[in-house]
Amino acid sequence: MSTPDNEAVNFTTPENPHSMKADNNADLIIARKIQQAMIPRILPESDRFTMASLYLPSSAVSGDQFDAIQTDEKIYTFLLFDVAGNGVSSALLSSLARVYFATHLRNNKSPKTIIEHVNTDLTKTIGEKFHLTAFLAFLDLHDNRLTYCNAGHPFPILYRSGSGSTAVLKTEGTIVGFFENAYYEEQSIFLEPDDWLFMFTDGVFQALNPGSWDTFEKTIINLMESSSPSSFISALKARCIAAQKSFLFEDDVAALALRMEPDSTSVTLKEMLGFHPNNHVYIQIVRNYYDVDKTVGTVLAAMDRAGYGDDSVRRMKISLPEIIINAIYHGNKKDLFKKVVVGHMVTPGEARVSILDEGDGFDPYSIPDPTLEKNLMKENGRGVYITRYYCDKVEWNESGNRTTLVVVSNNNRKA
Repeated sequence: MSTPDNEAVNFTTPENPHSMKADNNADLIIARKIQQAMIPRILPESDRFTMASLYLPSSAVSGDQFDAIQTDEKIYTFLLFDVAGNGVSSALLSSLARVYFATHLRNNKSPKTIIEHVNTDLTKTIGEKFHLTAFLAFLDLHDNRLTYCNAGHPFPILYRSGSGSTAVLKTEGTIVGFFENAYYEEQSIFLEPDDWLFMFTDGVFQALNPGSWDTFEKTIINLMESSSPSSFISALKARCIAAQKSFLFEDDVAALALRMEPDSTSVTLKEMLGFHPNNHVYIQIVRNYYDVDKTVGTVLAAMDRAGYGDDSVRRMKISLPEIIINAIYHGNKKDLFKKVVVGHMVTPGEARVSILDEGDGFDPYSIPDPTLEKNLMKENGRGVYITRYYCDKVEWNESGNRTTLVVVSNNNRKA
């Protein structure tokens, strides 16, 4: 029976032919119910992606866990981890780790930072006897950026069906809970429409018994072709069940499959903002003055991550709020039912930000020079003057309701 997309596929112990024989043990039954309750039965939904999941414990309790949750308006979090060993002790550590991850997910948006915190928690409370591998990722649908950290976990597979190319999401980092001062790395990649992302624990590899990583990757891609996430997971389920019947297989299985969907709205907004449809543009909507600081902070953080110097960041920090506030005040006439769309793209060479309001526009070249004595008391003109002074380039569309600011990095700026 097929499962609708975005519904979790959960296999309880009785479906597994190699389940632990001591299912009648009351403690194990309680432990199993508690652990099963932690597995999401309904996955987050979005018009930008579809997904499905697989959970198949090899015994009454499992050391594998996964989660998929929406942590912000357009941000989704995906987590898989696998505790070493099996039995009740691994299940207990799995439940503890789940609590630690949930605690730090509430306060952080950095996979690397969260895993570092969980590693510290585990080494302090458990010591070095138990450890786990983990993969944690944030998908930001503002620009489809996937930011991830891999802590000794099997590498997720990214399959770009449009080009037929594949990539593995690998970062430097050791297991969690073994070394107090463990090192973890964070990386980002942009997802495109029709991309597939397959995240899994090592039980999937063992169940398919491919013999090599290349064979495993080809098998997974073959299952994805002309398929939806739910039918892909159903096919994977059949392979796992067949493996259990044909040879001794005693590892847990957990997996998440995600496919990105086309987004016509995003393409339209990018074109309205003056970007190419294929550009990775981070789009934000501003409706009131309270949103301005958050919107500006997101742009400045992107510049900081890209290595822009203090001077470049400062110039954008001064200029951008002026234009957004002008768009709300003058462009939209303080009508809070109207929106201001802000899109930015930061490359190593330049930070480009476009601000589009729903007003009638204006002629930027007719604005009076606010530095002249006769114009000192006039309200308009200051924002345009400030941005022209601090930005390396300022552009307007023909109607004048879109302003584009460009600040180049310190290394590329002409003296």
